Amino acid sequence: MVMMASPKPLTVSFCMPESQFLQGLPALVDGRCRIIVLGSFPGVKSLASQTYYGNPFNHFWELVANARNSPLPPFSDNPARCEWLLGLGIASWDVVGECIRPGSLDQSIRQPRFNDIASLLARWPGIRRLVLNGGTAARLFDRHIAASLEAMPKVRVPSSSPIPSRDFRRREDKQPAWTAALDSETLP
Repeated sequence: MVMMASPKPLTVSFCMPESQFLQGLPALVDGRCRIIVLGSFPGVKSLASQTYYGNPFNHFWELVANARNSPLPPFSDNPARCEWLLGLGIASWDVVGECIRPGSLDQSIRQPRFNDIASLLARWPGIRRLVLNGGTAARLFDRHIAASLEAMPKVRVPSSSPIPSRDFRRREDKQPAWTAALDSETLP
């Protein structure tokens, strides 16, 4: 398992001062990866535990497991989950590397500083598809990053957040889009 950068120690609480910049997580990637899932920015629970999709109610892990028909390691075993994800050829990172954000809602992201996704893709040329996890990740990617990249297939999927949206009330509603996006048989 390769983590792109060492995260700074971070203490996170629900009552953070609004002026404090939060540092995101390093990329979870290795040479087996053919797909990268790009979220917006980790939530409070993910930052506190320094784990991707660290809120047990987030649908990410179940969406991936169902898409790939692969048994999911226990939530409490984050190293096993990370190795499992990489073994499926899926990397994870975020569009935003640092920002000010009280709480976990994407709409609260302020002063975003973007991750260097172009450099990551240059370092890991086996990645053939970008999967944008939710509307905020897709919007920020399109506005601030897409122009710096060579053409690469990208797919927007419904957010894995447990907060229901108008069109996607349950995890099951999101599954078809995630299954199609994570289909490694359709990679170029």
